[in-house]
Amino acid sequence: GGADYCGVGAMFTTSLKPDREPSGVAYLREFIAAHPRTPHLAIGGITPERVPALVDAGCRGVAVSAAICGAADPGETAARIVASLGSSTASASTRASDAGPFAARDESAETRAASDRECRA
Repeated sequence: GGADYCGVGAMFTTSLKPDREPSGVAYLREFIAAHPRTPHLAIGGITPERVPALVDAGCRGVAVSAAICGAADPGETAARIVASLGSSTASASTRASDAGPFAARDESAETRAASDRECRA
């Protein structure tokens, strides 16, 4: 039983749900402390510039919509987010084992191109 993963947020103000009060990075830290083994995705107002603060709080994955689909170059934006997820001070092997299916990984050019097509459709 239980959820496969939890969406934690909205982390920041988001254009998709402008009336939603952001939970913020402090809430993410509290969630991770209370549920350290629960896979999670930070969601809401995620941008490449905001990912490092989430990673510093222990975030192992993000759910992104507007930042990628509204970008001039969705593939480049997705690549920046993935690179930021891989930049935490923890070792990559530790992150991968803890994050399960949400481990940060390098995206191939083919995956980025698919993201571009989906966002432009």
